[in-house]
Amino acid sequence: AGNEVILKYPDSGLNCITLHREDLARLNEGEFLNDTLIEFYIRWSTNSYSADKASDFHIFNTFFYQQLNSVDDVTKKRLTPENAYKRVKTWTKRVNIFEKRFVVVPINERLHWYLAVIWNPGAYLKKADLAILNIEDDDGDETKECRLFIFDSLDGKHPAVARVLSSYLRMEAMEKYGKEVADEPAKIVYAKVQSQLNYCDCGIFLCHYVTLMLRCPDLISRAILKNMELTESYFTSCTCIWFIARDSIDADIHAKKNFGFGKTEFDKIRQTTTTAITTAATTTITTTTLMHKFSLFKLLIT
Repeated sequence: AGNEVILKYPDSGLNCITLHREDLARLNEGEFLNDTLIEFYIRWSTNSYSADKASDFHIFNTFFYQQLNSVDDVTKKRLTPENAYKRVKTWTKRVNIFEKRFVVVPINERLHWYLAVIWNPGAYLKKADLAILNIEDDDGDETKECRLFIFDSLDGKHPAVARVLSSYLRMEAMEKYGKEVADEPAKIVYAKVQSQLNYCDCGIFLCHYVTLMLRCPDLISRAILKNMELTESYFTSCTCIWFIARDSIDADIHAKKNFGFGKTEFDKIRQTTTTAITTAATTTITTTTLMHKFSLFKLLIT
């Protein structure tokens, strides 16, 4: 049955993610990823990195932005920033997002997934103060300010997102520090990413964006700030991952369900399969070669 429980991740706890058989059907080609699969992938990916590296990030779940941008149940009018904040106020009671380098916000609007990343949220508290940009020395003469990165595989423009998330930061600053911040939207910087070639793979691209940010945050940030194109050729080490993300999720679920692998054991298996696929993926990408790679990947995990 569609509601059959396939696995829970983590195995227990209030915040565990429950995957049902009907969720797995969303991994088929031509289907949209749903919020459960995206949540699972992001959680698993985050846990695959060291605690020190993961501590640079705070990743909100897929319902966060929906709550901030929702309408009143009675009046059907959009909530004021104050009332919207009340809906998510307790979500950060154990974390200070202003101490993070990156705040990641998955967004779904009108059946389309895209990603927002608040870069250097701490600078939002002290807009008048200039800090030295904390990446590479060659960028040391730049000033560090809060920026909002948008990753959208359909190249959409989202000015309202800056307003909504900046209002959230303003409310959070008041709640955490009792400090009033000017109501000015953070500046948006649109990442120049590869476009999806169909109508259904936006969730796959979102998962890939999260993977890139977790894997090489400084490299990605620098490229975005310098208006560079984030295409395959820019990330040779990520070429294979771009195209097998859907089957990668399938593999994660498969390993967890059937073998109960911890992340260390599974990472070894994933590295083996990724190497095999990378070797097979040296030709020009076409629909046919993609299908061959999908088949190879599934063969290696079953």
